[in-house]
Amino acid sequence: MKVHRLKLSSYQRYIYINPIEGVLVSYHGPNKFPISPNYILKLNEIQDSKLLSDDSWYQKRNNYYFQVKTSAQKSIFFTNNLDLVQLWLNEIFHSSRFYRWLKALIDKRYSQEGCGVEECSEAASQKYVERADELINFILNVTLPEIDID
Repeated sequence: MKVHRLKLSSYQRYIYINPIEGVLVSYHGPNKFPISPNYILKLNEIQDSKLLSDDSWYQKRNNYYFQVKTSAQKSIFFTNNLDLVQLWLNEIFHSSRFYRWLKALIDKRYSQEGCGVEECSEAASQKYVERADELINFILNVTLPEIDID
């Protein structure tokens, strides 16, 4: 569920996170997935994601709230399952870190320097490039399963 504080309304959302593409996507429901997203947050733009522990005026009893904040927007989600909230916070954190690592690996692989021309011999640089290609191809060929929370 997502909270919209200006209207004091809440509505169900289907959330999908893709660490390879670096996005967290919100859909109006599973029937809209993957064609019609409500909004997309880039993982590298997420400034903060945290459990909201204060009792704000919009919070309902027996629900757990978490916030995902970028410079452009703040989204608040909730459910009555604390384990699910912790899972989402953990997944957002690790997906963001993974995306930054993958992006750095790809950037380094396709930059002119390789592993640093001054630091590596030509043979070491070639070995680095081959291993980077193998790892990048493996990651990009991974198929992410759809998650059914029901």
